[in-house]
Amino acid sequence: MLSRNNIPKISTHLLSTKVFIEKFSTQHAQNQFDISIPPDYSKYHPNIQEISSHLQDLSPYPPHSPYINPQHYYQNIVLNDWCRRKPHPVSLRQLAAFGNALTEEKILSSANFVRLELPIRIALIIKELQTLPFNVINNYHLAKVYESYYDIFDRFRKIPAIKTLRDNEKFCITLQDVLTDVNLLNLPNLLMGALECCILDALPQKELDGLVSSLLRARISRRLILEEHLSLTENFNVDPNKPRSQHFIGDIFFKCSALEHLEISSNNASKFIENLYPGIKMPKLIIEGKKDLSFQFLTSHLHYLFGEILRNSYEATVKHFINSNPGPHDEPQPVKVSIINNADHVAFRFSDRGGGVDIKPINKIWSFGKDSELAKNSLSNFHKLPDLELTTVSSRQQNLKARESLMNTSVGGIDNNNVKEATLINLIQRPAEYKLGLGLAMCKVYADYWNGDLVMHSLSGYGTDTFLKLGKLGYSDNKLQLDRV
Repeated sequence: MLSRNNIPKISTHLLSTKVFIEKFSTQHAQNQFDISIPPDYSKYHPNIQEISSHLQDLSPYPPHSPYINPQHYYQNIVLNDWCRRKPHPVSLRQLAAFGNALTEEKILSSANFVRLELPIRIALIIKELQTLPFNVINNYHLAKVYESYYDIFDRFRKIPAIKTLRDNEKFCITLQDVLTDVNLLNLPNLLMGALECCILDALPQKELDGLVSSLLRARISRRLILEEHLSLTENFNVDPNKPRSQHFIGDIFFKCSALEHLEISSNNASKFIENLYPGIKMPKLIIEGKKDLSFQFLTSHLHYLFGEILRNSYEATVKHFINSNPGPHDEPQPVKVSIINNADHVAFRFSDRGGGVDIKPINKIWSFGKDSELAKNSLSNFHKLPDLELTTVSSRQQNLKARESLMNTSVGGIDNNNVKEATLINLIQRPAEYKLGLGLAMCKVYADYWNGDLVMHSLSGYGTDTFLKLGKLGYSDNKLQLDRV
């Protein structure tokens, strides 16, 4: 029942409500309180509108994705069929013997091997990605990698049997497309996704390293198989009867002079450090041991390994030199490289007097799992790269710009298909500002892939010895270098 004592309170409330409505109407009339006008959120972040437009990309089913959608289950039934098939390990000796005498039959056989082998290997990688925790595979960059792999799988599984050389020509165009346009952004997206997982602590370091390393190894094998078929096709078209030596190992591997490639890498490393410390004298390179050593290897990988190790040695040496308050005529200590030739492998010891590395975090040098602050810095440098559009690449010209942009980082210079010896001399000299902190971790994976290793020993306050071991290609007929799917 309404009490008489409550009437004054109700009247007062009604009166205040009336006043508020009148005031609201006045403000609305003056466009001072128009609820149809969105609030100005730019005071919170200048790019808030652009950021908010990408929120839908982080949903379980991004609207732009042709594969990550509610119907993906039915697509996955096709994938499962390919996952039940077995990949075919290949040794470099088998690869070499296959290219000794080229015939039309061999070219078509090689093409059909690649046509069936690639979707099997890609299917197994996709299955591995599907087993990751949701907050890992739902990462924007890792989802892009997943989509790219599924796109490659979907395209290749539909390619019919290659029966003529004309069919092979069309097939080679598709392979070139995979090596450049389609697959171009997988590497930066993979690494950026790993860095974001570090920042969010989404995956333990050991599991993250295992994931990135396995995807990188699989990537190397796939690219080698594709590039070797492209090279065989090119050689067949030019001269199918070209004689080969008994030590021939594949058309994409070259006889590499250790001395020549060390000098090239040293020159590039010096220019890189000069950009960081202009006006400072650079360390000299002293090469000892088996200077006349030549061995067959993939030149882009060798150049990458030498370059990253020397850049780190030079930078540490120059920093230590500056901190020692040098006189005007003083010079930094030299960097020494010892070349060792063994029956089954070659080895290089890089010795510097750069003050050493703290022993506790030394194993983290080989890890993709950075602490949160280092991961943020690396991620920030990725975003600063010019012309690296990580969403879509719509033209061949944009592809070339993106490739050049990647060449400016510690993840560039290892994916050049059809690399020739002379190309190394003219490789793009990368600027010093794009440091991602991933170079040595990448080197560890590549050294391990080639049946070698990368080890570092450090004496705090003195210097560091870095040992690079590389297995000789084709040394063992039974060693399946290309077995890592």
